[in-house]
Amino acid sequence: MKTYEQTRGVVGLLSLVTVLLGAQVAVAAFSTAPPAPDIRAAIDGMVAKPTGDAIAGAQVALLDGAGQVLDRTRTGKNGRFHFDHVRRGKYWIYTQFGQLENKRVIALEGAGGVRITVVLE
Repeated sequence: MKTYEQTRGVVGLLSLVTVLLGAQVAVAAFSTAPPAPDIRAAIDGMVAKPTGDAIAGAQVALLDGAGQVLDRTRTGKNGRFHFDHVRRGKYWIYTQFGQLENKRVIALEGAGGVRITVVLE
């Protein structure tokens, strides 16, 4: 069995095989590298007023690029929210409290996750 390092970067192998009748037929045998690890991260955030005071009970939704809701939660007493096990990529964070709302893009690029503060005005 080959290790990941031995197979990484191998795109394919092409060889010519001679058939019994003497004709040549191209045969492709492909070996692909293992898929990239499914890295997931957390999104931690706080929803606050312009004064910096936390907003408890705000609705927070995590949306994909097409606008589909992937997860939703409400902020706690301290105005904080958390989404866990989110795949790398770009997402929208939609926040609403009463008539106040905010929508912003965030990017998860590694396993460390992100921390954001959303100010509702």
